[in-house]
Amino acid sequence: MDKNYLQKLPFFYFLLPYIHLSLMIDYYLHSLMGIIGSILITALLGFYARRTYQVPLLIMSNGINIILSYLLTRIQGSLLLPYLGYSSYLALPLLVLLFLSAQIVGLFWGGFFIER
Repeated sequence: MDKNYLQKLPFFYFLLPYIHLSLMIDYYLHSLMGIIGSILITALLGFYARRTYQVPLLIMSNGINIILSYLLTRIQGSLLLPYLGYSSYLALPLLVLLFLSAQIVGLFWGGFFIER
């Protein structure tokens, strides 16, 4: 395989609606491990994107992921989280901000390790 394709391979993670999946793991397993694990993965991907100069691909992948997460929430709605005390439409933007801030931190730290 070409090295350029191998550098883009980790960004396939963004094809999974990880925002939606972490909310589901939190609800069904009563554990924050889904959210914490997703935050760590997205921070590492932000670091990797900055280090390999793949920031435009990261931005495009985030857009796709946010749209997929909103579509899943729209399609499944209250059937998915029946006993949640608040709307899933409230939780989703907060999680988007949380994951984007983790990626910004990863991008920041990745900037220190760029070869100049």
